[in-house]
Amino acid sequence: MHASTVLSEKGQVVLPKAMRDALRWGTGTRLKVRDTPDGLLLTAAAPEKTRDARSVAGCTGYRGPVVSIEAMNDAIRQGMAARTVERRTQRTAKHATEHAAKPAVKPKPAAKPDARR
Repeated sequence: MHASTVLSEKGQVVLPKAMRDALRWGTGTRLKVRDTPDGLLLTAAAPEKTRDARSVAGCTGYRGPVVSIEAMNDAIRQGMAARTVERRTQRTAKHATEHAAKPAVKPKPAAKPDARR
């Protein structure tokens, strides 16, 4: 298959869609560019190795005992409950402080009768 394209001001080249489709090169495909005696050669770069969870499990540095998901969820619930109680206590204390600092409201004086009558 042969095609031509144009180099943009930014140095970008658009590869014809028919060629990208034939090579299965989608958006984001990493390409290697090699200078050869005949010109530039584009080849798809090898995909990065994917890792499963077991291969990276030790990278967190945690050295404690194994904890179940249920135990983690229980700890989260307890922490959230404690946090809720703490926030309510803070709001109650703030409310009490605000109301204690306010002066008593003076009653409005009675309206004077209209003297124009």
